[in-house]
Amino acid sequence: MTSTASASEPAGWLVTPLGRFAVRPGETLLATLLRTGHAVEYQCRSGYCGACRLKMAPAQRHALLPVQTALASVGSDEVLACCCRIAPAHQLDLTAIPHLSSIET
Repeated sequence: MTSTASASEPAGWLVTPLGRFAVRPGETLLATLLRTGHAVEYQCRSGYCGACRLKMAPAQRHALLPVQTALASVGSDEVLACCCRIAPAHQLDLTAIPHLSSIET
């Protein structure tokens, strides 16, 4: 898929214990998680607070692209969901992250 893909085509895929979800073009990982009903900790949405921190294996991080610099401290095995998005035509599998199995109410 190229950057000229139509708005109706998913920009990538997110897989969690709740299912497989299409990612909208330009949408951050945090926005995708929230839009699809996942209970995710967050506050600032701009990388300052670190509340949306997720631990990921290197293979998972390869499916992500940065959208802004995280100002909060992050470990080598962590990302801030507000500071990245799923790369076009990639699938990010987060089924091993147990707290993503709940629905935001």
